[in-house]
Formats: sequence, C-alpha cells, structure tokens
Amino acid sequence: DFDKSRFGSKEIVYNSKSYTLNPATGEIIKEEKIWGKSEKLINAKSIAVDGSVWALDNENKILRFYTGKYQDTLEIIIFPEIENAEKIWALPALPYIYILEPCQKRIIIINKKGEIIKQFFSEKFDDLQDFVISTNGKTIWLLNSSKVYQINL
Repeated sequence: DFDKSRFGSKEIVYNSKSYTLNPATGEIIKEEKIWGKSEKLINAKSIAVDGSVWALDNENKILRFYTGKYQDTLEIIIFPEIENAEKIWALPALPYIYILEPCQKRIIIINKKGEIIKQFFSEKFDDLQDFVISTNGKTIWLLNSSKVYQINL
C-alpha cells in the first residue's frame, strides 16, 4: 500500500475535491473557490483534510477549520518542544494527526485533541523531506534524502 507518487504532493484531495492553502493570503481554496480565510493562516506551512481542514501555522500550532470556519487551535505540549514542523497529515479513518519536524529528526503522532501518542526520532533522519501514511495507519514511510525508511506501528 506504498504509493511513492504521494511524496511531495502539493495538492490535498478529499472526497474528490481539491484543497489548496495560499499562505500569502491566508486562504484555503476548495475547487478554485475560496472555502475559508483567516489571518491565522498567513504564512501557514501545511494542511491536511479529513472532513475538517487542519492547518499547521507558522507558530507550530494546528488550527482546525470546518465548513470554512475556524473552530479551534491545538497547542502541542511535547519534549523537546516543536521548533519548526513542516508538514501535517490526517486521514478520515484514523484518529491521528502526523507531524513532520526535520530539524528535530522526528515524526510526531498526536490525537485530534492535541495529545501526544508517539514520536519517532533517529539520527538517521538527518535530511527528512516528506512522509506518507498507509491508509490503515499501520505504516509510515519517511523520505530522507534519497532513502525511504519504513516505520511499522
């Protein structure tokens, strides 16, 4: 169930609808129409869609939007503290959000309330670039430079 074409994807598709984040304007675009807009999204880094839209802001907080409206913010309390997360991922069938933080050489798994489930760290993760999660949530693939690492949960 590994699909390497999912690495590096800039487009988020949910229920056959395309979602795009414009961090310059703070807009979430759904099917070429403005779906939601918030100053909180200016300079945001990543979005994930699972029915809600989750956005990783420039302060490493995760904001939840539903039907185009801001709902709440998850502040993640973890050690070491998140310095510079770059990507988030969520799937409708799973109760988790996955966070990639290359500068700390780790991937973090939280529930959708912001509570820490697990974090995976390795000195081998010295050039993390991207990741994907299997649809059943049992496998994480991490793209590190030209290598792919697999974590079985």
